[in-house]
Amino acid sequence: MKNKIITVWGNSGFACELAYAMAKFTGRNICILDLDLLYPSVDLFLGVDKYINKTTLGKNLTSYDILENAVEQNCLTAEILLDSALKINNIKNLFIYTGCFDISKYEYYSQEALIKIIDNCRNTFNTTIIIASRSIYDLFTCISLYKSDINLVPINAYTYEMRHYKNCINFLYEKQDIPVNKNKFVAYNYDAELHANIEIVKELSKNNYLGFISATKRRNDCYKSGKPYSHNMEYKILCQYKIILHKLGYIPKVTVKERISGSFKKYNPPGRKEHTNAADSVIA
Repeated sequence: MKNKIITVWGNSGFACELAYAMAKFTGRNICILDLDLLYPSVDLFLGVDKYINKTTLGKNLTSYDILENAVEQNCLTAEILLDSALKINNIKNLFIYTGCFDISKYEYYSQEALIKIIDNCRNTFNTTIIIASRSIYDLFTCISLYKSDINLVPINAYTYEMRHYKNCINFLYEKQDIPVNKNKFVAYNYDAELHANIEIVKELSKNNYLGFISATKRRNDCYKSGKPYSHNMEYKILCQYKIILHKLGYIPKVTVKERISGSFKKYNPPGRKEHTNAADSVIA
């Protein structure tokens, strides 16, 4: 498989879970690059430091700051890319790059530097996952969506949310020449009691639907406590990510057991007797 760029549009939590699962199940070198300059959060979702080091002047530098400085000095190499990554102990092949935590620097980041950084990441890593902001008027988002091989759109599975993203996708096709079919939908944090039926999501996405990732109490508890959920995903959630990785061509086969474990069961509140039938489960 050739090296790929995947842009995750508007959801850092999904991007970090996907990156963790991809590194875990493929054994490939995976890079995650936080380019949501207004809402950087990869440090929280993956449990790493915000800054990689300090300069001699005591100024904090994120991973992205180091990469952009290297581009400005015309010395960005694979070695610098690898050295400036943050890592987590249990997944050695996941390379993490934190973004901008100083909003006053937002307008000073260079689009030319960004393009060179993305190109260098493509040449260095098997897959680079870019976190892009939701806004189509953010230049970094437009560049990330344009430079990618595939754009993943994690949505709350409501009709209005689907309509919003479809309008944005059509706008970007007209204004930025980003192909419509490059965008694939994932129903993220999905709860059948709250969200649209999966068949409706498939229909609205016009066959650009990849699968769903269920809502879980553990994810919510981790978000409340500030713990990284990516490190603590349930077996069912990992199976759902394996299904998505299979559809993306990263793993050759998903076992019957994993497909069943990754299927969706309606949530039963405490005290209610669980009842399931064929209509209660959807295999992605």
